[in-house]
Amino acid sequence: MPETPYLITSITETLRRLKTPIAPATINDIYAYSTVCKLWDKCTEETRDILKSSSVKSLVEYQGGDDYHIENSLIEELLSWYLQYNRTNYNFAYFVGMLKQIAETSFEQYVELELQKINEGHEARQKSDTESLASSIKEFYMIRVLVQAFDEGKQYDVGDFSFRYCDASMLSDHWAAVQQLGLQDFFSRDVDNYMFNTAPELKTFGDVVDPKYGHSGASFAFMCREMQSIAQKGWTRYVNATFDHYRQIVSYGDFIANIIV
Repeated sequence: MPETPYLITSITETLRRLKTPIAPATINDIYAYSTVCKLWDKCTEETRDILKSSSVKSLVEYQGGDDYHIENSLIEELLSWYLQYNRTNYNFAYFVGMLKQIAETSFEQYVELELQKINEGHEARQKSDTESLASSIKEFYMIRVLVQAFDEGKQYDVGDFSFRYCDASMLSDHWAAVQQLGLQDFFSRDVDNYMFNTAPELKTFGDVVDPKYGHSGASFAFMCREMQSIAQKGWTRYVNATFDHYRQIVSYGDFIANIIV
């Protein structure tokens, strides 16, 4: 059983007890908490041991912009998961630090510390700008509309990524490159990592997509994982998996709305 519902439940009760409007900073916290929850559930015992025994800097070396140097394949896998919930890898080192805190203590102790921060920072959160809240609500609404249409029978032909509201054109271009180069078989194989992979197929793929997107190692690996997911699962399962994730986001949106009400 995942440990993370304990965190979400505890935060819910704390925010309800405060009985005040939810400020944008708290919305951002919910994103952060839900992300670190998902990442922690993805950590194997080996990954947790690595987090406990290594410094964040040795695991994730920041190189400017949204670029990181990562040598450990387990941490690279975490980054691939992270990019499924976030548009860039900009704050990944921050989340590795959060995971390290959990690994060094316990999930329960981490929750208690975070709840203490919520209480101490509540007054400051009340003064936050409401623009972030409006943006979050808009994003939840967009995803809800997509889910509703899909549940009512909306279909997406192979290669139609319009259901990916934030990276549709990028995915479309990369999938077109896969088809153009005949790389479906290559991406159907199990691969330990793409970031440090020297396969000639990846070089050819990168030569096609890099001129437009100028990938960092991490963003290129994320796109490769998406192509692998399509090649291995098939289009229908890939689309269904995306909407399963969207339904989770909608549930978090309902959770926040219930607190506000």
